[in-house]
Amino acid sequence: ILGICYLGDVNLNKSEKNKEKEINRLMVLNGYAFAYKKYSKKYINEEKYAKLNFLGLWQQDTEFEMPWEWRKKNK
Repeated sequence: ILGICYLGDVNLNKSEKNKEKEINRLMVLNGYAFAYKKYSKKYINEEKYAKLNFLGLWQQDTEFEMPWEWRKKNK
């Protein structure tokens, strides 16, 4: 099950305002999570930003295995 976590109150009538409260988005934007492209294209731009700016996990000089690849190998 995938879901979106929000910080604080969410205004159901103003989806653009809710964007700044999405914990998922903020984690990807800061490089602490990855866009799970298999299920959604929602955070692709945030991931590109983090990668281009070497934020969070993208600071590493070495290659790393994506979480979904690791899970697939270690079932």
